[in-house]
Amino acid sequence: MDKSFTLKQKLLLFVARFLGPFIIKLIGSTWKIRYVGKTELNQCRARYGKVIFCFWHNRILSLCYTHRNRNIGILISTHIDGEIIARIVKRMGYYPIRGSSTKMGAAGLLGMIKNEKAKDLAITVDGPKGPRGIVKPGVIFLASRSGLPIIPVSCNSSKKWVLSSWDRFQIPKPFAEIVVQYGQPILLENVKSQMQIKRHSHILADVLNEVGSCT
Repeated sequence: MDKSFTLKQKLLLFVARFLGPFIIKLIGSTWKIRYVGKTELNQCRARYGKVIFCFWHNRILSLCYTHRNRNIGILISTHIDGEIIARIVKRMGYYPIRGSSTKMGAAGLLGMIKNEKAKDLAITVDGPKGPRGIVKPGVIFLASRSGLPIIPVSCNSSKKWVLSSWDRFQIPKPFAEIVVQYGQPILLENVKSQMQIKRHSHILADVLNEVGSCT
């Protein structure tokens, strides 16, 4: 374990690693889950090999359960909160890739595209610290450079707790009805200028809000 963590943080990481996945699986097993747009997603994956899932940070818990054990490479920050998430998702069958959702962080993810361990890729586009509902440039950079399609995805629940965190983090309640909705694939080519990146970031934010509100 990293010596840079305090004793309290090390204890938290140890507990989260084992207790986190157990709680998520326990609650998730009671959900009634429905998928919308899955046929189009599978067709897109068959054509391009991989896709880039993008979603708001406050949906990560529910999507962590609904997409478990699929070897999805997910971009996770390197700070303590990210370390907690990384240890949880690894035990949920994900492939954590450490970095950020900035262009620099996405460059690290770009290098993992050909790694067979990552079946698909995933980014919380407004993480790890917000602002909420603002798409950071990493996913635009990644999609443009890789040629892989972006798949906007949201997970809406009939009953949930909403935390008072920066992202208004959502925790679906036991026995909630869950709808996982995939948006239409977005292909980006030759996006180089800051103006182009900013424009596509705004477009992607609008699409994500249509698929499922970030509030």
